[in-house]
Amino acid sequence: MGEAGEVRLTGVPTKPAASKKPSAKTKSSANTKPPAKTKPGIAAKPADESPLALTRRARRINKELAVVYPDAHCELDFTNALELSVATILSAQCTDKRVNEVTPKVFARYRTAADYAGADRAELEELVRPTGFYRNKTNSLIKLGQALVERCDG
Repeated sequence: MGEAGEVRLTGVPTKPAASKKPSAKTKSSANTKPPAKTKPGIAAKPADESPLALTRRARRINKELAVVYPDAHCELDFTNALELSVATILSAQCTDKRVNEVTPKVFARYRTAADYAGADRAELEELVRPTGFYRNKTNSLIKLGQALVERCDG
C-alpha cells in the first residue's frame, strides 16, 4: 500500500473506485454470472446434438472411463436389467452390502415388472424395510413396475 487510499498493483498506483449505486437503467455486475466452466477435455453438450453424435460421444466417454478405471464394477448383485434397477432404487441411503442381503428375497418374490406393479404394498415394505426409507422405496418400486408394464409391455 502506498499513501492512504492507494493500492499498488504491479507497481502502478491506483485509487479505489468511488462507491456508486447503479441506476435503475444499468445492470449491477453482481447480478451477472460468469460463463459456466467445463472440466478440461469435457465439452458441453450442444443443444442441437444429433442422436448419432450423442451415441458417438457416449461411446467415447465410456471408452475413456474404461481406460481410467479398468477394474470398476458394480457391487450390487443382479442377473438382469430389472433386478439392477430394483437394486439401484434400494441402494439410496443404504450400503451395497445391506442391499445384497435384502435383494435375494425380493427377487425371489417379484420376478417381473408386472409383479412389482401389482405388489402388495405392506408385503413389499416388509421386505425392503432393512434398507431404510422403505415406504418411499416401495412406492418407487411399484411405480417402476407400472411404468415398465405401461411403456414396455412388462
